[in-house]
Amino acid sequence: MTTITAIRRTGCGTPFRQPGALNLHVAVPCPLKVRLQAALGAFIDDYNRRHSQPIYCPSILDGEPHGIDELMQRSQHIDELPEIWVSIGLHTAFSQPFKQRFLDSGLYQGVTHPDALRQLPTELRRAAERHNLGFLAFGFWQLVCDLSLCPQGPYPRQWADLLDPAFHQQIAMHGCDGHIGGMTLLQLIRDQHGDDAVLALAHNLAAVRHFSQLIKAIGSADPRRVAFNLMPGAAANQIPSHKPAALIELQEGPLLSPLLLFIKADLPVAQREAVLEFLWGDAFRSVLQAGDFHFVDQMDWQRRYSFPDWDRLAASDYNAQSEALGARFIAALPPGAMTV
Repeated sequence: MTTITAIRRTGCGTPFRQPGALNLHVAVPCPLKVRLQAALGAFIDDYNRRHSQPIYCPSILDGEPHGIDELMQRSQHIDELPEIWVSIGLHTAFSQPFKQRFLDSGLYQGVTHPDALRQLPTELRRAAERHNLGFLAFGFWQLVCDLSLCPQGPYPRQWADLLDPAFHQQIAMHGCDGHIGGMTLLQLIRDQHGDDAVLALAHNLAAVRHFSQLIKAIGSADPRRVAFNLMPGAAANQIPSHKPAALIELQEGPLLSPLLLFIKADLPVAQREAVLEFLWGDAFRSVLQAGDFHFVDQMDWQRRYSFPDWDRLAASDYNAQSEALGARFIAALPPGAMTV
């Protein structure tokens, strides 16, 4: 009897993977998806002209297809997954049972460039080795000040200052599709100041809006604009130069946003090296730089950076933790603050 296997598709309708192909999934922040399509498409076209087994990548068909994380998390077997996977965020890598099934087992290998691994600070190198993570690049979450509202300060000096009632209703945060965007920040604040600290941040927020709305409001007559705006660096990089905006350098440094790289352990060396040549090369480096993401060798590791506790993140289900933390945070927001 013939077995018919349904084709799994992304939320955009694109097939999740193509049997017999070298499947490559690459996720980058939304502001970079057009650049990604151009650079990745050129690489794949060249590769496919020279190889009988083509690369298949939904990212060049739909930019950044919705539903990729959900499809990966529901996968039961390594054959259901892409051979090479570039992931932004920890929603899949640290979800359970995905982490146990594919990372802890070694079926996927986190791959960091050997030179980069030596350059990483001890904490990040330890996280890479202990939790099977591949660090490809790092971006940041930034605190952007609308100078037209707060030309002389006072300004927050550390992340904990965002909890201070002195900044009540002066903070806004990026969010999208009904979700807050700063989950890593909430986890950092929880780790450093306890579970109830995120409620103090929620009380201080005036709005959760998409970063495009936050940027548009800076220096405008928008009645919902605020002095301090939390958004990804890829978004902050899009702020027009005529806007009265400035990045606030906090004492602990910006909040790291890692771009992770995983490769199936049994992938032939020739295929692995061909794709790594692109992912570690100048064309992809240029794409990332446009969104304030940087390869390890571009980072100033003498600076301080912030990130939640890696061991704590890895010890439980990231999505379950995020959902519970996010629900508490949203429930504590002032009425009308959640507008995404």
